[in-house]
Order: sequence, then C-alpha cells, then structure tokens
Amino acid sequence: MIRPAVLADVADLVFLGTLLARDYPLTTDQKKMTAMVNEAVASNQHFFWVSEDEETGDITGALAAVTNDNGWAKGKNSTILAWVASVRGDGLKLLREYKRWVKSRPAIKVAGMVVDVDDLEKRLRAVRILHRVGFEYRGGPNYMFT
Repeated sequence: MIRPAVLADVADLVFLGTLLARDYPLTTDQKKMTAMVNEAVASNQHFFWVSEDEETGDITGALAAVTNDNGWAKGKNSTILAWVASVRGDGLKLLREYKRWVKSRPAIKVAGMVVDVDDLEKRLRAVRILHRVGFEYRGGPNYMFT
C-alpha cells in the first residue's frame, strides 16, 4: 500500500535515508536529516509518500521530492531527492502518485530527477520505470516531465 508520509514515520524515514546515503562519501547528520524530513512531511510544498507492508505496517519504500522556485523561468520545479522501494511494483506506484501530485499543482512547470545509480542493472530498471510513467531523457543522468 502507498500513502502520504506522516510525522510518525519520520524516524523510519531517517533510517532509510541513512541507508541510502551509505554509498556516498559523506557523514550523515541525524539532526539535519530529521529536521529536513519533518519539514518535508509537514509541508504541502513538498512530496513525501511511502509504501508499507499492509500486514506489519513496516515502511518498504519512499519517494521524496522538493519543490522550489525555478531559477531561470516562471513557475516552480519539483525534484525527486530519493526514490526507493523493496517491494516489486511499489516504485512504479510511488512515481505515478508523484506525477499526479505534480500535475495537480499548476505552478510546477517541470519535474525531474537525476538517476545516479552505479549498478547498471538497477539503473536500467529505474530508467524503464521512469519511461513508463512519462519521464523523458534530457541528457546526462537527467530525466524530466513537464
């Protein structure tokens, strides 16, 4: 099942973020991550949805995106910061919900993400899912829909 994240999910989402960040050469700051996740979950300006196991209630995936003013054109941008799902099919469901959310906000003129997955098989799987939802390749690791 997918649903909007709620404040009760913050600790689990910070843990998930820590797992995602372990492949990057940086030290995570739990206080900063918690503050950012709290803000993203509480705000209607950002998108934060989760997939969860219907029997246990455990979070099995998430899609987080921030929205801000477009620096070079009218309107706003929305950018996916994190997208992960451990249950087959949930990644696609999360992306579809994100696209519906973006399309329901006329101020958002473009949405995108950078696919920076080193594992070729995982990257190709992510790109196939992005294409199914309507994202287009825009050079380098960039995918967008308008």
